[in-house]
Amino acid sequence: NDAGSDTKIADNFVQVEKYVPAYCIPTADASVAWISDVQIDAQSNSSGASGYTDLTAFGFELESGVNHNIVLTPDFSLRSKFEYWAVWIDLNEDMVFADSEKLFSSSKSKSAVSGSVYIPAGLNITTRMRVMMSSMAPTTACDVITGEVEDYTVHLFEPAPVADFTASNTTVSVGESVMFNNTSLNSPTSLHWSFAGGDISESTEANPSVTYNTIGEYNVTLLVSNDLGSSEKSMTITVSDQIDNTPNYCTPTNISSKVNYIRRVLVAGSDIQSGASGYELSATTIDNIDAGQTYLAQLTPYYPTTRNFWRIWIDFNNDGDFDDSDELVFALNNKKGMVSAYITIPPYAIGATRMRVAMKVGSAPATCENGFDGEVEDYIITINEALPQMQASAPNPFGEKGTQSEIRVYPNPASDFINISLEVVEPNDSYAIYNLSGAMLQKRGIFSSHTKVDLSEYPSGIYLVRVLNANQILNKKIIKND
Repeated sequence: NDAGSDTKIADNFVQVEKYVPAYCIPTADASVAWISDVQIDAQSNSSGASGYTDLTAFGFELESGVNHNIVLTPDFSLRSKFEYWAVWIDLNEDMVFADSEKLFSSSKSKSAVSGSVYIPAGLNITTRMRVMMSSMAPTTACDVITGEVEDYTVHLFEPAPVADFTASNTTVSVGESVMFNNTSLNSPTSLHWSFAGGDISESTEANPSVTYNTIGEYNVTLLVSNDLGSSEKSMTITVSDQIDNTPNYCTPTNISSKVNYIRRVLVAGSDIQSGASGYELSATTIDNIDAGQTYLAQLTPYYPTTRNFWRIWIDFNNDGDFDDSDELVFALNNKKGMVSAYITIPPYAIGATRMRVAMKVGSAPATCENGFDGEVEDYIITINEALPQMQASAPNPFGEKGTQSEIRVYPNPASDFINISLEVVEPNDSYAIYNLSGAMLQKRGIFSSHTKVDLSEYPSGIYLVRVLNANQILNKKIIKND
């Protein structure tokens, strides 16, 4: 100024530090209500009342591109109250829980809430999940609330590929071609086919066609891979000089599996998992089915909350259709999630044939229907002959013809008891129980038209019941459940 000038220098006066982003910490009062348990699929964590809790030492493993079942359970200091729930996952790893990252919410519940959380496809990251329970509907993940907030680590991962494919036919005549269709899961980036006995020995195409010119049995192998791993699957092609008399089954067309499809088929202990294909003839065959027996069938859709109509047909007379009166063996309507029921194989059905599994959204599917939402899968199954009948331990006193009567063994499946019902009781009538190794577990005489048999001491499994009634012998497999 007019009086003069001056200068001052201050070294290290301003300190500039690197910005380190951090998640916001909400304020929560958990004295009245708090989060008791967080469960996703089979993974869960239980906790007490802490307000806001950093539980990132606990991690959930969640596959990308699929729905995961979630169950959130509250607890209360006095009586239960209505609570609101929200779950966020930081999908872009910016340490902000945006509205678009709220993957689950539930309103006004006094007890546990459940639903599904969909993880977008293509994510392979480790990030943070926030679970909030509040007495009022939360507006953001950083609210001041009455309730509790818990943060968890989540590892979102892409699954490794799973090799799978179908064939237009697995038994052909010399000179015929087989079209192979890649149905592998989880987006493989590399495919390598190997064909023994074919006109080409290998291919990298998605759906190659191979011609077989020599009689024999030949192996086909598909190897798939991507950055996450690799997988391999094989099947056998049989080439004969006989004319192919395989029935020509109808092929459903224009089936849309974009939203929902058959993810798993479990029949007679055979467990087959597959992806979305509209219609396919599965490369997996089922050959563990016996005539005259009853088996559990479980069918699982991809999307657990859609209502589906389910059907299973088996072409017992091998005439190339599923329209005979006894060929519909499974029918459940308007059901969510996995469904199950028992199917019965008639005693006269023997040999290789085809089974069709159909799932339709909105109404019941027909045996050969086109243009609906859902999926249809065909399987080659082999029905084995029924267990050979055992010889009676004593001669039949009534001669070769004897007295014919109806024999019933029920229920099947059973728990602690089964019932044996005879129309006519004859001298020397008896029953015996065997395990699958052929060991006799018990044998008793039958003296009335209704006999109750105690199975409570035996573990769950399959048993053979043999009933001797005059000149008749009935062998029947019984499924015993706990």
